[in-house]
Amino acid sequence: MKSSLRLTSVAGVAAVLTALLLPGNATAVLISHWALDGSGATAVDSVGSNDLTLNNSPTQNATGIIGDAYSFNGTNQFLSDYSSPVIPNTTPFSMGAWFNSSSLTGNGVILQSVDAGGSDVHDLIITSGLNNNMQLRSRQGAFPMVTSGDPSEVDGQWHHVMGVWSASNSRTLYLDGIEVGTNTTSVNPVTTRFGIGGNVRNDPATEDFFNGRIDDAGLWDNSLDGIDVALLHGLGRFSGVNLADSSIDAVRTVFENQIGSATAGSDEWFYATNLGSTTVGEIGGSIAGGNAFIVLDNLGNGVMIVPEPSRTMLVLIGLVSATCLRRSRRV
Repeated sequence: MKSSLRLTSVAGVAAVLTALLLPGNATAVLISHWALDGSGATAVDSVGSNDLTLNNSPTQNATGIIGDAYSFNGTNQFLSDYSSPVIPNTTPFSMGAWFNSSSLTGNGVILQSVDAGGSDVHDLIITSGLNNNMQLRSRQGAFPMVTSGDPSEVDGQWHHVMGVWSASNSRTLYLDGIEVGTNTTSVNPVTTRFGIGGNVRNDPATEDFFNGRIDDAGLWDNSLDGIDVALLHGLGRFSGVNLADSSIDAVRTVFENQIGSATAGSDEWFYATNLGSTTVGEIGGSIAGGNAFIVLDNLGNGVMIVPEPSRTMLVLIGLVSATCLRRSRRV
């Protein structure tokens, strides 16, 4: 993979600071975040007021991809909110989570939103009926759905899934940061009930439940775009940041302004070109190898980390430049 990094160092410290302070994509606001860390009587919503009830004691403190996770038995365990409208009664909106499963016998519900009557449903599932494919469903009318076409999600590895509902009520499915399908059939928005790991319709015992671990789930009040989803996946996988971390917006700002750098976790991300792929959401390299990257447009541009020696050199160049600039002003 040939990569050509565009690193802005010295010309200006002021320009870099300006770029980092500019807002990124502010169209979608995170309204609920369930980190699924630690233990307690409820799964805490860290940014909203939608704490979820534990049903049939799913296992807490399981090993997650970002901190801890909850583990579900695939039989009757799930998290639920039957009282407050978690998702606004309008589209667009988005919801997503990390999941890890090695066994599935039915429809493993990861996230689900249901109306009061239980007839209108939006959910993200893995279904054995479609060769363990990921599926985004909106169960209204003919049940329009989007599928991943990839029978490899039940492999005991962590994957990231995101469902995005647009202003026209069409739906787009993302798997591991990459768009895998869309359906333009219009459906109605859904409110009132929300669940993680199982079905929250009128009779959840008759439905299928997720078997495995779920981590870092969230809801947004608008449509996330491909860049948002790519960064949620890539920065989560490489740098271990959760979906509520402000560094995600900071890295997006670096990409949009093609200047500067931003820290996510303990890693410094810079704008980069010629990343060897034109698929938005494609990732490659590794943190250990000092060459991790995330593609963020269809021209092969995105962000990439820089190995520590290069970072040190940039800092030294910046200090020399700043000293020269001060001296030139004194003349």
